[in-house]
Amino acid sequence: MNPMPSKVLSSVNWSIAVALIFLSPGCSPPAISPATLQQADRALTIDRLLQSPDTFQGRTVLLGGEIIETRNTPRMTSIMVLEHRLDYREKPRSGAASGGRFIVRHPSFLDPAIFRPGRVITVAGVVIGSESLPLGEISYRYPLIENKELYLWPEDGYLSQEPAVHFGVGIGIGL
Repeated sequence: MNPMPSKVLSSVNWSIAVALIFLSPGCSPPAISPATLQQADRALTIDRLLQSPDTFQGRTVLLGGEIIETRNTPRMTSIMVLEHRLDYREKPRSGAASGGRFIVRHPSFLDPAIFRPGRVITVAGVVIGSESLPLGEISYRYPLIENKELYLWPEDGYLSQEPAVHFGVGIGIGL
């Protein structure tokens, strides 16, 4: 058997490397644009916001979580969110403990059938204050976030969490 020429092996290795780069999950488009991510204060967590939301007015935050409720008025949409910490893709971690709740204000209509309870979102926005609303038998102070960018994550059934590339060893016979 003749060994493969080194130029052929080199081009095959190069092709595989390029394919892996473009097929890796890290190359998917970001949930929030890089320009907006640069403006976000990553140290401003939900814990700090809940302590004193009004003192952080005007600051850009990056938060995410599970939608609890979506309400529309003639002027805006309010989305109540149960916060979950974000992973490396800026996606809320499912099943992670929540630090609290917040409300996202969006300047136009968002369909509550699409932005329904249980859906997962990531939002970059500006802190505009707080609002106290009843939560069971208590009054809960929600930080208010004015939406700059919002990403509604695909539902689990629509997007596989498995890697797009599979490797294996085997024997193939072509006829």
